[in-house]
Amino acid sequence: MERLLRLYEVWKGCPAREVERIPGAGSNRTYYRMTDAGGATVIGVVGTSREENEAFFYLSSHFVSCGLPVPDVRAVSEDRMCYLQDDLGRRSLYDALAEGRAGGGCYSEAEKELLRRTMAALPRIQYKGAEGLDFSRCYPLPDMDGQAVLFDLNYFKYCFLKATGLDFHEGRLEADFRQMAADLVGRTERDTFLYRDFQARNVMLDDEGRPHFIDYQGGRRGPVEYDVASFLWQASAHYAPALREELTGVYLEASRPFAEVDAVLFRERLRRFVLFRTLQVLGAYGFRGYFERKPYFLKSIPAAIVGGQTLAVDAVSGVTETSNAILQAAAGCAAQAGGDLEVLQEPKEDAGARGESVALSADVVVVGAGFSGLCASIAALEQGAEVILIEKLAITGGSVVSSRGKFLTCETPQNREYHLW
Repeated sequence: MERLLRLYEVWKGCPAREVERIPGAGSNRTYYRMTDAGGATVIGVVGTSREENEAFFYLSSHFVSCGLPVPDVRAVSEDRMCYLQDDLGRRSLYDALAEGRAGGGCYSEAEKELLRRTMAALPRIQYKGAEGLDFSRCYPLPDMDGQAVLFDLNYFKYCFLKATGLDFHEGRLEADFRQMAADLVGRTERDTFLYRDFQARNVMLDDEGRPHFIDYQGGRRGPVEYDVASFLWQASAHYAPALREELTGVYLEASRPFAEVDAVLFRERLRRFVLFRTLQVLGAYGFRGYFERKPYFLKSIPAAIVGGQTLAVDAVSGVTETSNAILQAAAGCAAQAGGDLEVLQEPKEDAGARGESVALSADVVVVGAGFSGLCASIAALEQGAEVILIEKLAITGGSVVSSRGKFLTCETPQNREYHLW
């Protein structure tokens, strides 16, 4: 604290008239609002990692040069552990949405407009912010690669799943993890900036309600779907499916000046990032809440587990073991809390998700266009049957679309020897 006060005095030429500590949530950094005699304010920060601070200094400088709405860093201490940044105000988007959040997701039109503005502003920092950015200066990693994905997934396994005492097949879970890592990071077509901690608490609003961004020092090169999933599926926000869909549309429209985005494929990939983000959050809640005992994370655990108020959730294709592990862990938590599992396991109809009803008929209907479904459909066609093949994803193939080191064969000598058909 003394170093921060000295830094302010050297920068301003006089001591701060008032210093107010700003309550933190999940960060290890300490923030202060520092006011001079004329009432002008800046934010003083005491960091815990020099490397993280350096990443923030570089990213802020780059984003400011790109004309993005982020705080400028005004002064840095000699040891690079304390710094002063622009004060973007006292009102965060999280604060502005308090009434709708308290109402279980019944957001007013004014609150929805703030959300629309925020989602419309996100592509600028992802695309424009990536132009000319030296990703090697990001911390702790320059990219969201397969290793980073597996690190976060194991965070979930060790800090949340195993902490519940749930019995699960670790080999199958790890296979799911490898599949998920390949799916998430294998299709990046261009350099984009992944904010990583894009949430309502990190969006500040000016007097006109325009969004400004803070706390992006953990950002790196990565897929844009991650930030959309992180924001729209924040458990405590209780965004209705129809609102999520609307805001996804706002984001896609705002992305048009920067890139050609296939809306169907984007939504399909977004679904997988929602699952991944859920695993990350549960792992963080387990570590920060149960191990570090941080109040913010402890209070958020119930919302993260039962935010939808139902256990009747479809597994995500290709990562069934992981999906089922989450549902089993959630069921165990709900049971321990005295919840009625029969009620929670009843499917909830989403009126906003209804599509057009179409009447079709066929000799054979195959549900699921994975490897088995495709083979069954072909076999039925070869026998002269009329076949309808149904698939909920935007692509066919299921887990067959990427290699998992297996050979899928039939009618081999081993089949015949052991009568396996």
